[in-house]
Amino acid sequence: MLRFDLSAADLPASWREIRVQGELDLATSGPLAEALESAVSARRNVLLDLCACEFIDSTGIALILHAARRLAGQGRVLRLLAEGLAVTRQLGILGLIDTPLVAATREQALAELPGGGGRRLAA
Repeated sequence: MLRFDLSAADLPASWREIRVQGELDLATSGPLAEALESAVSARRNVLLDLCACEFIDSTGIALILHAARRLAGQGRVLRLLAEGLAVTRQLGILGLIDTPLVAATREQALAELPGGGGRRLAA
């Protein structure tokens, strides 16, 4: 059985933080799909914390990119945090590591509001 856990919490300024722990793949992607859909429906910006994610496959990447596109269509953003080698390697292979989608720190991810003129959020 695969180990997987997900938690979500609303943050100030229309942000929702979603934390993934364990392995994110086809067998475990349902809860993340539901959490991302909920955030999109609620028109929330998303901070997706994958720092405790030990593995991600193409299903997980596709969910993230699909949600990011949908949020962008609403004028919202998805920011991704990743530290583990397995996840950062996948993001690097796909050319995503040096894009605005991926933030180096939680503070960096939350620092700029969409269209925000440099406004800062309290974390």
